[in-house]
Amino acid sequence: MVFNVDLEVLIKRSIERCGDANIVLAWDKRWEQPQRECCLFKFKSNNMEEFEDSYSVLTEVLESETHPFKPEFRPRMLPLKEIRKRLKNVLE
Repeated sequence: MVFNVDLEVLIKRSIERCGDANIVLAWDKRWEQPQRECCLFKFKSNNMEEFEDSYSVLTEVLESETHPFKPEFRPRMLPLKEIRKRLKNVLE
């Protein structure tokens, strides 16, 4: 799960707290989009009220019975032994 905030908001906050935006710019330079399915929450105003609203939605999704991030809704990975057995059967 990723909580995302606009770069401009982070730069402004960093300047207010640290006097410059070097930390944010270094992080942004190395940021990579997640490679797999991932919950992405985009903040607009970046305040606690918005965070709490987003967190309550996230909690509801994660506690639901059918969200796609629960292990039982993902395809089961076969153990290597089973893969070898099936491959052997195909090749014979």
